[in-house]
Amino acid sequence: MFAQIIPLRKLPKSIDYFDYKVPKKLSKKIKIGQVVLIPFRRQKIKGIVINFKKTSNFKKVRAILNIIIDKPVINKNQIKLAKFISQYYFVSLSLIIKKIIPPLLKRPRPASKKGAEIKYKKIKKTKLDISSSIKNKKALFEYKQMEEKYKLYLNLIKEDKNQTLIVFPQIPDIYNFYQYLNKTWRKKTAIINHQLSDSQLYHIYEKVAQGKIKVILGTSLAFFLPYKNLKTVVIDEEDNKNHKQYDQNPRFHNKIVAEKIFSLYKTRLILTSACPNITTYFQAKKGRYKLYKSKEKAKPKSTLVDLTRSNRGGKSFLSIFLKNEIENKLNDKKKILLLNNRKGFSRTSVCRDCGYTANCPDCQIPLTQHKKSSGYYLLCHRCGFQRKMILKCPNCGSAEISSLGLGQEKIFEEISNLFPKVKITKISSQSETSQYLKKSEIVISTFIALSRFIKNKFGLIVLVNADQILNLPDYRSSEKTFQLLFNLNCLARYNQADFIIQTYSAKNSSFKYFPNRYENFFRQELKNRKLLNYPPYSQLIKLSSQAQSPYQAKKEALDIHHKISNKFSSLSLSPPLPAFRLKRFDRYFYNIILKLPKNIKHKKLQSIIKLVPDHWLIDRNPENLL
Repeated sequence: MFAQIIPLRKLPKSIDYFDYKVPKKLSKKIKIGQVVLIPFRRQKIKGIVINFKKTSNFKKVRAILNIIIDKPVINKNQIKLAKFISQYYFVSLSLIIKKIIPPLLKRPRPASKKGAEIKYKKIKKTKLDISSSIKNKKALFEYKQMEEKYKLYLNLIKEDKNQTLIVFPQIPDIYNFYQYLNKTWRKKTAIINHQLSDSQLYHIYEKVAQGKIKVILGTSLAFFLPYKNLKTVVIDEEDNKNHKQYDQNPRFHNKIVAEKIFSLYKTRLILTSACPNITTYFQAKKGRYKLYKSKEKAKPKSTLVDLTRSNRGGKSFLSIFLKNEIENKLNDKKKILLLNNRKGFSRTSVCRDCGYTANCPDCQIPLTQHKKSSGYYLLCHRCGFQRKMILKCPNCGSAEISSLGLGQEKIFEEISNLFPKVKITKISSQSETSQYLKKSEIVISTFIALSRFIKNKFGLIVLVNADQILNLPDYRSSEKTFQLLFNLNCLARYNQADFIIQTYSAKNSSFKYFPNRYENFFRQELKNRKLLNYPPYSQLIKLSSQAQSPYQAKKEALDIHHKISNKFSSLSLSPPLPAFRLKRFDRYFYNIILKLPKNIKHKKLQSIIKLVPDHWLIDRNPENLL
């Protein structure tokens, strides 16, 4: 008998497992999921048994040395999930397995005591009772207020006697919901994320496997637990970009993994969102998800400020309307939140008089400024189109062409000059302390810190420059801007705050259809994407070379582009282009974008990916093309 074993070592993406002989002395003891000791090259290492077979295709097969842990540390469903992620996202199976089991290979110490108790908060009354109608099927719930989705989660937990998994995009989002669980349910609930120690994770792992934990609230790590009777899976804020792993392998999307778990465990799968992804909503319209919409008639409290009219000729990022509103709120002793996504930003050219943006004539995405020895130029990060810098607006003839790049320092400086006696705090990351927030009158923050503001009562929330995402050279920029507006509007209603949006692009569909005409925006986006063959009408894969010099990164990218285009001449692929952030972590990146049919066969995909070197980054269904 032979065993298929995954060595717990870093392996190339093309290698999944190795065959090993099972000695007679172990034949009656060995099981799938056990940790065994195997000879590997000139070493003795640990491996995981994933399958058995009677014969092997290899002549020289080495034997298993011993069983290290008798009790299987991974079950069949976990192995199936790992295989799926490995194949779908083109990463080695050993990488996925290592993510699942590390705590179990160490001797766990007693779990440390929990931190400060989170105060229980009773949910507001809402007109919502849809949980009983969502049975063993896929559903999408479009809510208008945060309390509505929390009420749904509570209903799902209470009516299901089996295990319920709710996956949140970020850690603070977990605790925003956890505060609504009473003491009885908290005893049956586990919170899981990458901040846990191995010992804490081990104890949760054991209790979930035994069925003692009924509710699991977590980030993507929660998918890999050994569930005993999982029956409900929820993806919170399915439109949130943090559901996609973008900075390390495997670069999976939580929704794709949840769909696999749905089929493995025969669960019900529920996605929630204030403003669903275009692709998800498209799937719901096609019947892949049952669509439920909130009946709550929440009154929007938002004001759109067109900077081309209210701030004509002005150099300040503050419109006259916004200055007056800030002053009024300060007089009323109410806190103000100014949102701006970057300390600094790559720039795009915009006319301050008419709002014209320099777009690629073919791809219709904003051109980005780049610099070379001869000066600045504009580049399309999709097709490679180039043009000279714009000195006059081709739409209205104005010379008021600006390179948008508003940062926190500039905002802080101007606000401080206007309101010198006001206490102002700048926040740009989740890790920064919140002890100053209570004392602050004005908070300037990036979007990354948004989830921590749910408990802070603001009287005014301002999106200082709504064009920052809109002017990114990406096909989803309008969608992401529209989603941001919806989520900020939810936060404003939760805080009972006014919401102000400043933009130079008031005629763009993102603002034109906000907040009450999602269907119109959806149809407009679908029309544009069908014309250019973007998702949901195709699927994308981003291939990124990485090297210690820009020359080497470009050279490798050109070489791989040549190999793929020669072997697969019918494929749609972009020329190699510098990444939006050319240099990251002392390395330089060039991207190639593959645009593929939705129904492309996996074998053909594999044959394409085989041409890509192991050190390249492969991102299937990327969050952006930058």
